[in-house]
Amino acid sequence: MKEYSKAKKMGEKNRKQGQLPVLDETVDRIDRLDRSYLGCIDIPTNRIVGTKTRGRVSAFAPGFMPLLDEDSEFAMKWENLYDSQLAEGIRDPIQVFEYRRLFYVQEGNKRVSVAKYVGMPSMRAHVTRILPEKKDETQIDHEYVDFYAVTQINDLYFTQVGSYIAFAKCLNKDLTHPWDLETIAHVRSAFHLFCSLYPASYDVQSDVFLLACQLYGLDGAKDKEKIQRLLDGHQVQPEWIDKPEMHRKVSLFNKKYSVSYPLRIAFIADSSMESSTWIHDHELGRLYMETYFGGVVKTHMYDGKMEDIVPTIAKQIDIVISISPRQLLSTYKLSLEYPSIHFMNCSVLLQKTNVHTFYSRLYEAKFLLGMIAASISQTHCILYQSEYPIYGDIPNINAFAIGAGMIDPQVKVYLDWNYASKDVLADVISGPDSICWDNTSREFGIYQKQGDTIVNLAMPIVHWGKYYVLLIQHILDRGEKAVRGHNNWWGMDSGIIDLIISEHVPYPTQNLIYDLKQAMIKGDIHPFDGEIHGQKGLIRHRQDARWTQDEIIQMHWLNENVIGGIPQ
Repeated sequence: MKEYSKAKKMGEKNRKQGQLPVLDETVDRIDRLDRSYLGCIDIPTNRIVGTKTRGRVSAFAPGFMPLLDEDSEFAMKWENLYDSQLAEGIRDPIQVFEYRRLFYVQEGNKRVSVAKYVGMPSMRAHVTRILPEKKDETQIDHEYVDFYAVTQINDLYFTQVGSYIAFAKCLNKDLTHPWDLETIAHVRSAFHLFCSLYPASYDVQSDVFLLACQLYGLDGAKDKEKIQRLLDGHQVQPEWIDKPEMHRKVSLFNKKYSVSYPLRIAFIADSSMESSTWIHDHELGRLYMETYFGGVVKTHMYDGKMEDIVPTIAKQIDIVISISPRQLLSTYKLSLEYPSIHFMNCSVLLQKTNVHTFYSRLYEAKFLLGMIAASISQTHCILYQSEYPIYGDIPNINAFAIGAGMIDPQVKVYLDWNYASKDVLADVISGPDSICWDNTSREFGIYQKQGDTIVNLAMPIVHWGKYYVLLIQHILDRGEKAVRGHNNWWGMDSGIIDLIISEHVPYPTQNLIYDLKQAMIKGDIHPFDGEIHGQKGLIRHRQDARWTQDEIIQMHWLNENVIGGIPQ
């Protein structure tokens, strides 16, 4: 009973974590959920997490290590099964239920226990899938079902909504058409090799594998040197910085830099300044920041592919700032290739990385803009225009809609992606956030159309110059390495976001918005406080704790008064 005794010690250690999960006790009204038989297939052993019923809970600790005494009949059968496994493997399939991409054992608990003890990567199993109800929190599970339907791959366990779609896109595939057998075999072999290099939990493995494929392609995900470089750069735990340090703890300028030896920063845009208001705004911020530091900081703006630009300037720069979220993957890839350069990207990043990210909590301003729009609208109909969604856009839309609903409970916010809608009869429009510098159009911010006349009501302002001053000051004070892996997401309380309100907005409304802005700066109110209802029902109870930055940035639902959906 030597091996059983070892396994039992492991079980006693794991017992402190609680009991083995029981599917029937975890899911309410489970018998009413749709289910389908997937056949007898190989399943990853590390995703077998519990039992279907309570019958065997007392015999196993979490992780399926045994708990019963060594002189029990159970222990003898376990030991015999272990010996049989050594001689000929585990031949008989187990029976499991799959729910939300995890497996729960109906029959074969001891076989699972032995398999986990000896480290078997997979087992044969008769699998019945229980499909969860469609809710915001189960969206990724339904995305996985679509992925499995075209691939029959059950190894990948991504944690972020959209990841299965993103993975398919990496391979020029989709979740609609069946994948060819060669691609499926290629994916499996690449993932298994990756797991051998990165023996982490199944969710971490899958998420980092996706990142590797996005950076290097599927073949690159099998390159040991590239993967090791990725894993080395993936050790930094990102830290949320929701407000800059307003008081310096060191001198104004780090002694390393001076007018004769300046900090050299390359700004890189993915298109020309003439084609983008966003890039123009950042260009103004760059010039403001460079002037502020009076020669201690020298900058230059480039446009084009980062992969082409950085190698040519790598020896002449200390910091690279990419100013679009679309450049995030390229920024991360280059940060692994040029570890001596400090890389920053204008986005909000959730993964572990040495890239320094920064973005604005624009949803705070959008909340107030929604109130202004609803106070002006006479039709209870507002058109909200936005480009294809990236991190930050969904909180902006929801904050706007929540603010509008507080002023007018009947208001509807019609969502218009890529400025394509022509048919919505709205009397107030939320357009691009700022004026296009090379265009005479006044269709920006919150505005009304009165015949051929545009009446501008309000617009948000992000002071990128102030933002860059605070970011670079922190680096000058602390050094580049001290701020690697920071997620800076700053708002009105940092002085980098404000509103411009025109005289066309009645002064009582202006007074209200001013008071609410001050309360928001103090932290007394928040756009996502209180009871919130999404398009599919209740999202948040009034008494719930204030949402974290992670929860806000990962929103994948729309407020109940929003008409429209989120593109895949």
